[in-house]
Order: sequence, then structure tokens, then C-alpha cells
Amino acid sequence: MRKPAKYPIIAMLAVPSLVLANTGQFNHQADLSYINNDNIDSYLSGSDLWQVNYRYYLDEVDVANGPYALNGFLAQSSQFGAFYTAQQDSLSGGAKADSDFYGVDATYVFDNGWFVGGRYQQSKPAQLNNAFSQDSDEYGLSLGYYLNDNASITVFYSNESQDDSRTLIDNQPSSEERSVDRFGVEYQHFFRFETTAGIDFNLVGEKQDIDHTILGHQQSGPTTTRYQADVYAVSASVDWYINTSWSLGASYMWLDRSYESSSDRNNGYYESGSNTIDQLSLNTAYWWQFSDHLAAQFHAEQFFGDRYDGTLEGFSAGASLIGRF
Repeated sequence: MRKPAKYPIIAMLAVPSLVLANTGQFNHQADLSYINNDNIDSYLSGSDLWQVNYRYYLDEVDVANGPYALNGFLAQSSQFGAFYTAQQDSLSGGAKADSDFYGVDATYVFDNGWFVGGRYQQSKPAQLNNAFSQDSDEYGLSLGYYLNDNASITVFYSNESQDDSRTLIDNQPSSEERSVDRFGVEYQHFFRFETTAGIDFNLVGEKQDIDHTILGHQQSGPTTTRYQADVYAVSASVDWYINTSWSLGASYMWLDRSYESSSDRNNGYYESGSNTIDQLSLNTAYWWQFSDHLAAQFHAEQFFGDRYDGTLEGFSAGASLIGRF
């Protein structure tokens, strides 16, 4: 089961009225998932997510090719996907906040093993007490190559942008703009074993450039508040598939951030600094293929961090119903 972005996305639909493909192969996958996060970060006492995901593979995907959860990756097929996520966060004091995320993505695989991809995501997070809209759009591009039947390497770029403006009571304009550029490389390799199904290894390194600017107004004139940060992050995950259904895994993330913050409001201020954090989690997942075309997947993950320093701490669990046809 994958996460939302920041996030998860695994989901499901059952459509028994459709004419299904022959047993063992599929072109369509539709999922519906529920995920519960308990005390994950400092802002939330918990959150609930419902996720719907659809994916179409141009080539037939063979379910006998490796673990069920990795069939799509190992197929190395051109594909198209779409998702929708509804998230409800439980805030301190019992208040609820609703957010929505949705998007599309596509990948085209050439005969020589190269592939290109693109994606779009729109986020509509809960407004809470912010005066400006926090809705954002994210566009991403990727270029990759399949090194062999079980491994790929990908370089990627994405831009997430958010902006809003309004006129204050005294007819003075005010606005907020935020932009995040990400550049990175990802390596994934499934190592097949004779005694167990194998190990899936994933390594990602990326750089983020963050720019956040608020333009306001005081009696003395226009004001500017700005935050800029450079973030370097490396994450690695290892999932050991004991058989084609059951996996045990661990993930680790290291992040280094340097920032500058300044404002000319109230006689102005300037601040700069840096910090480094790391994150560890352990997980397990089980895929139950209870019919030719329907399956259920269960996933649980324990995060070991400190939710007051920006890392995740707590427990996450979820279940998915998956249709393949």
C-alpha cells in the first residue's frame, strides 16, 4: 500500500457486472482503501483517509510474475492512473478538518526500456485559520530506464504552487504565494530469491527549493514576509516478501534543511538556521487473493520519531479492496 503524499494512495472498486479478463492476467486495477493514522504528528490527534484509485495497463499484467503488490512495477508496461483521496483530520479540542486530493498520471514505455511520465495533482487542504486559500496545483515529469526485468532508475522534477490574493478592509491588496520545486532520482530493484519471494529495495534522493512570500500592508505602507529553504532528503525502504502475499518492511529517511526568514513588518526581523532530522518506521502488509479477480490488502506501520521535531510518531493501519480485470 502506498502513501499520499505526502501522502498514501491505494484504493478499490468491485465491479462484478463487467466481463473480466482471464484468470492470471489483467489490464485494469481499481481499489478502495481506508487508512487510519493515530497520533502521527504534533498537529493532529488522528486522521482518517478514504482513497479511490484506478489504473489501466496497456499490456496485460501477469499476476504470477512476483508478489501480488509488485505486479504493476514488474510488468514494465505503459499505463494511466487516476485517484481521489478524502482526508478528515482530528484536531486538538475535538474539531474536524476535511481535505481533498485528486490527480492523474501517465507513463509511456519505449521498446528499448526507456520510459517517460507525467502527473498532475490538486490539493484542497482544510483552511483552518489561514486567511488565504491553501489550494495548490502540482505538475511532475519523469524520465527513466529499466535496467533489467526487475530494476529501474528514474530522474524526476515537480513543481507545487499555491497563490491567493484579496483586498483588505481599507482597500489595500494582500497576497500569499508559495512554490516548491523538487529534483531527484529514484532506484528500485526487486531481488528474487529461491526460498522466499524476494526483497524489494527502493532508494530516493531529492532536493527541494521552497519559497513562501506574503505581501501585506500596514499604515506605513506595503510589507513583505518571506521564507526560503533548501531541503536535501534521502529515503530508503526494504520490503522482504516471505511469499507472494506477505511482506515485512522497514524504511528510513534523512532530511537536512537550511532556511532564511525575514519580514519588514513591525520594524522587521531576520532569522536563518538549519536542522537535520531522521525518520524510521517498520511495517507489514498482507495480500489476500480470495477470488480470481478480487483481493483484500491489509497494511500496518509503526513510526519511530518525535512528532514535535517534524518527524512522524505513532501507528498507521489500513485495508483495501482490490479489483483486477
